[in-house]
Amino acid sequence: MAGIAVKSTNQSDKTIKGLPKNPRQSAYIYIIQLLFIFLLFSFFSFSGLELMSGLRGWVKAEGTWSKNQKSAVIQLISYSATGDALDYEKFQQALIPIMYMRKARNALQESPPNFEIASHNLKASGVHSNDIRTMSLIIVHLSWLEQIKEAIRIWELGDKEIFKLQDLAEKIQYTHNINGKNTVSPNILKQIKLIDNNATKLENNFSLVLGELGRLAKSLLNTLFATSFIFSSLISISLFKIVYSKFSKAAIAQEKLNREILIEKESQIIAAEILNKEKSLFIANISHEIRTPLNAIIGLGELLQEEITDFEHKRQLNILTSAGDNLLLLINDILHLSKIESGSMLIEENIFSLQNLLNNTVGMFEQGASKKGLYLKVEVKNALPSFVKGDIHRLRQVLFNLLGNAVKFTSCGGVTLTVSALENDRLSFSVSDTGIGIPSSLQEKIFLPFQQADSSITRKFGGTGLGLAITQSLIVQMQGNLSVESHEGTGSTFTFDLPLPETDPPQNHLLNSSSDNSIASPAVDRRQWERQKICADSTANKPAKRILLVDDSEDNRSLIQAYLRRYPHALTTAENGKEALTLVKEKHFDIIFMDIQMPVMDGLSATRAIRAWELTQQSNRNVPIIALTAHVMLEDEKKSIDAGCNFHLTKPIKKARLIDIIDNHAL
Repeated sequence: MAGIAVKSTNQSDKTIKGLPKNPRQSAYIYIIQLLFIFLLFSFFSFSGLELMSGLRGWVKAEGTWSKNQKSAVIQLISYSATGDALDYEKFQQALIPIMYMRKARNALQESPPNFEIASHNLKASGVHSNDIRTMSLIIVHLSWLEQIKEAIRIWELGDKEIFKLQDLAEKIQYTHNINGKNTVSPNILKQIKLIDNNATKLENNFSLVLGELGRLAKSLLNTLFATSFIFSSLISISLFKIVYSKFSKAAIAQEKLNREILIEKESQIIAAEILNKEKSLFIANISHEIRTPLNAIIGLGELLQEEITDFEHKRQLNILTSAGDNLLLLINDILHLSKIESGSMLIEENIFSLQNLLNNTVGMFEQGASKKGLYLKVEVKNALPSFVKGDIHRLRQVLFNLLGNAVKFTSCGGVTLTVSALENDRLSFSVSDTGIGIPSSLQEKIFLPFQQADSSITRKFGGTGLGLAITQSLIVQMQGNLSVESHEGTGSTFTFDLPLPETDPPQNHLLNSSSDNSIASPAVDRRQWERQKICADSTANKPAKRILLVDDSEDNRSLIQAYLRRYPHALTTAENGKEALTLVKEKHFDIIFMDIQMPVMDGLSATRAIRAWELTQQSNRNVPIIALTAHVMLEDEKKSIDAGCNFHLTKPIKKARLIDIIDNHAL
């Protein structure tokens, strides 16, 4: 058998195809494969989870950016029309979160990234602290993704639009300071709206990019799902279940849907706010522009009535002044309704005497009721508080509207105002008349704007059909309820109740006990407030006063000069606030009538400057300043008082009112 090779049958010498000969080497390779798979799994897990978590934060941040950008546009449009420093301040405040976000992005784009500054600014912009880390990691570690690059590019373009908005704001502020209010060109407003449109498009594109990133995160999580399924024997299936249940396709779709609904809803709200703001500003400006010439028409008509003795000419002048008064009522009603609809009608809390309010309000209709042969009375059913807390101006306007309607629509019998105390610090007010009544089928219609129960009523009695709509809105804003009970041909009763808690009288109530008779609130200034005419003879023996009239309208200056022609007062005129300030420093005046809206320097700025100059003088002499303006809302009066004016007198100005103020308030 020698020389013959024998093939070994030892199983240890055999090898299996595809496996290394060394078992230890085989184990190492297998472990490396598992480690690679684990690292791949970890990468997908980290990328998907971190991306999803960070995206949620950026979705919320984009919503904040969009909301504040829209708010800034609204405030800048308002500031361009009003010149109100408060609107400019609100504009700046709206941009603060946007500026913080920009600083955070710049800090993360530094080399190396400054996480501390970025974290501080993201938190200051309103981002939740739990989202800051993942939001930062997206920009720093995933900026190589095309979607992230595009999102950052859109963000930077959005910031450029904000810079343009800030530049326009500075131009508007400069224009107001140099040329006065109401001098901003329409081109500026067009630029604001163009910037808003550009920013909105960028916001929409940013949202689309976020959607693409959401789909990318979903793809990563799907890969994680496949890996988890294949290697379920090596990696706990429970981890997959937690991840998949939290970031499932349904959850992603629902979050995207919720966000789209929220953005759409906020966009609609903001668009409505812009529209209401623009409408209110337009109506306010129209009101101002109409009141200024109307002041001259009504005033000169009143002067001519004193001069003309011919009966026919007097009758024609009465028609002229009556038409002017009716036009004034229409302007007031439209302005008030616009304020209510835009939500800018504010309810205030004042401490006031209930008895004084009732007496003064009812007293305004005594003459009109007497001319028609009607009785007009107040009935108190139980003990009423002496002083209450509520909005005296709005309550007076409500009573004025209801009593005015009752007297107007009653031809025989009379009108009764009934007041009674209810539980929980509420008071009930009822205005009853024996007038024409309202058919039951039309009683809901009368509370709609520009509506009356019957078109024939408008032809017979006049009116805009706004009074009850305004009345109901004011009562609702004061947390009250209004109801009507009426029968055609027998009369109507309008009843409302309001929370008016009893309170202690103000410390100076003795000094202010007749304040309701001094200067009428512009919000309800309907010329009938003037219950007494003051003739020239009543002031003939009073000392002459040095009067400064500041008004840019030559017609208004001429009218005041004509009013004072028969009086011994010395009148000095100025065309703007800057001229007035110079005159005050050179001469002594006993009273100043200050127009508000003027070029060069407006009336409020001039008043502040005069008050500041007075503080530097040795004398304690503070000249009374009367705001003389066509701006009629309660907030306009508040601005005048806050600036340092003593009173707020609205145009058109009656001669009797002007003389009364000079006699009672000049030094």
